[in-house]
Amino acid sequence: MMIHSHILVVGGTGMLADAAVWLEQHAETVTVIGRKQHRHYKLQTRMKKVNSLIVDYADNGELRKQIKKAIERFGPITLVVSWIHSYAADALVIISEEVSKSAEKWRLFHIQGSSSHLEKKTVNVMPNCLYRSILLGFILEADGSRWLTNKEICEGVIKCVEEDNKDMVIGILEPWEKRP
Repeated sequence: MMIHSHILVVGGTGMLADAAVWLEQHAETVTVIGRKQHRHYKLQTRMKKVNSLIVDYADNGELRKQIKKAIERFGPITLVVSWIHSYAADALVIISEEVSKSAEKWRLFHIQGSSSHLEKKTVNVMPNCLYRSILLGFILEADGSRWLTNKEICEGVIKCVEEDNKDMVIGILEPWEKRP
């Protein structure tokens, strides 16, 4: 994987923390968006080149402002790894708009929950964005099924970024009725 000047990880203080730490090896700066200050502090003990943005990505105005500031300070973002909850309907659009203004070409690895494959929503991104979809499934075991662990999710996300997969499922999505 090439070295990026600036990577953005949305949700990188929680489920994606290990992926953010790995991405630091491939960037001059990793900007991480998360709401909880104590999680940012914890991540900062594991990373040297992290720019912490303590912001609720559902706050559209503040999200836009903070992304603009990060781009002004650290340069264009060329890779985004994003886990955004559905309550923040405009967050991905705002990120796409702001990143597209300064980056000639960039990649978006969009992580979504298992039910997303049933909805078949179209994700609108800017023309200079190379969109990559990552669906989170579940694991079947002898005594039933379970959701993916953060470690399994991060390992799958890292593999997808390394291989630049357009579409990837971590775990399985079928049989749907067997999910936890």
